[in-house]
Amino acid sequence: VGPVRRRFAGARDPGRRLRIGYVSAEFFDHIAMHFFRPVIQGHDRNRFEIACYALGDAAKADHVTDEIRAAADLWRDAYGLSVAAAADAIAADQVDIVVGITDFLASNRRVLAYRPAPVAVSYMNQVGTTGLAAVDYLIANERLYPGRDADRLFPETIVRLTDFDTYGPPADVAIEPPPVAASGRVTFGCFSGLAKIGRDVVAVWSRILRDAPGSRLILVSPGLDDATQRARLRTEFGAHGVSADRVETIGRIAGRAEYISTYNRIDIALDPFPFGGGTVTNEALFMGVPVIALDGDYGYRRMTAGLLVNAGCGELIARDHDGYARLALDLAADPGRIAGYKRDLRRRCLATIFNSRGHVAELENAYRAMWERYCAS
Repeated sequence: VGPVRRRFAGARDPGRRLRIGYVSAEFFDHIAMHFFRPVIQGHDRNRFEIACYALGDAAKADHVTDEIRAAADLWRDAYGLSVAAAADAIAADQVDIVVGITDFLASNRRVLAYRPAPVAVSYMNQVGTTGLAAVDYLIANERLYPGRDADRLFPETIVRLTDFDTYGPPADVAIEPPPVAASGRVTFGCFSGLAKIGRDVVAVWSRILRDAPGSRLILVSPGLDDATQRARLRTEFGAHGVSADRVETIGRIAGRAEYISTYNRIDIALDPFPFGGGTVTNEALFMGVPVIALDGDYGYRRMTAGLLVNAGCGELIARDHDGYARLALDLAADPGRIAGYKRDLRRRCLATIFNSRGHVAELENAYRAMWERYCAS
């Protein structure tokens, strides 16, 4: 779909209060809302009016939907509307800047193709371009898409902030001492989806387990409710000399607090590669668990590395498989250093990568610059 040509009635005044319209099919208890809630709650209402357009399935609406609805200045139920009708509703509300959340999902991206506002933005889209000529800007950071090579590849103009989103950590989840302090044995862990744990990952993790005597690995993923997946992992680790009793598998955990508390069972998180963690990296760091990561060359391959750099933990990033194993083993051999991360990581991250106030201020400045550019065009 090419850009729909519309006549927008809003005044081209660069300094006026702007109406920002957020579009998503995930306004419910969804991972995306852990990142969106700090944004909608932190917007300066003297400078911005916030509208939300809920797409998708009305049956998914829940307490998080109610929370987002209450935080919005304008809420529209667009459930069941065609893509064109949803775009027409946004245009009728005279939204100045329409923002698609998690636009790697077609359910969100298609509305922007109809050009429902003078300025269109893709936000919280860690995968890449929308591929749409109708989208003007993509919010990213320098780690995800560095330099002019990326600029040439994207139809959108890349706007690079310190972070491309901000994690909203849960309240009142206590950090406990690292398990190694009581057992003397290191416990590694990964909470990423099973699709990210390929053969190369299993090979490197097995090497770490073999070289760290008495160590264990805990894997947490909804996919591990499936017996076939559990058997596959046992076979793959077994082929590398790691017995089944050293790899614990946990499936879906009900309740966010209960799930986050499970990070207290591990000392060191191992990030998969080349598709690293996003939400799970934020969760581990919030719980004071250091994350060993392999740096990548582009986009989603660099998400964990970008978070670690911005949190001041660049020492946890490896350049190759050998370096990754060395970092994990060196840290495993130093319980005092593990305890130090447990003590300091949450505080450090709250001041940096979880600093939603700073992120929202950067985002708002970016919106204002986009609008000023539109007014001058």
